[in-house]
Amino acid sequence: MPRTGQWDYYVHTSLSREIKYALYPLLRKELDGKSEVEAVNFLLHFIQDGFEYQTDGEQFGYERPLFGDETFFYPYTDCEDRAILLSILSADLLGLEAVLVEYDNHLSTANRFNGEVSGAYFQLDDGKYFCCDPTYIGAGVGESMPGYAEKSAKIIRL
Repeated sequence: MPRTGQWDYYVHTSLSREIKYALYPLLRKELDGKSEVEAVNFLLHFIQDGFEYQTDGEQFGYERPLFGDETFFYPYTDCEDRAILLSILSADLLGLEAVLVEYDNHLSTANRFNGEVSGAYFQLDDGKYFCCDPTYIGAGVGESMPGYAEKSAKIIRL
């Protein structure tokens, strides 16, 4: 995985106009009228179910995080690719702040919501950031991947 300071480079590299033009109207239609939690749950399940999982070692033979656009080009994604994409989509489509949650061998996302939310979260100076793991298939807002909830994590502000 890249060094901690490099993650924001991936997250802050926006999706291309072509992908936004094709994808964002469809996602906005699906998100319309949903609460923030419902909308993020939709995005989580879109990423969890819409992209085939494979580690970078299996796909490339080495560690290689994907930029948001590349996620739609390559046949497989892993945890950091999905966390990067969720961070981009939740910011662009919902205006939600996100942090990356870095464990040994796993990267996830946590979002700060404007309303009441329940579930697992990280308390930071500016509020609670709720776990949103796009690799944990079937998980929703506030759910941590089994085995990681008890582990220490490094929070990466974006």
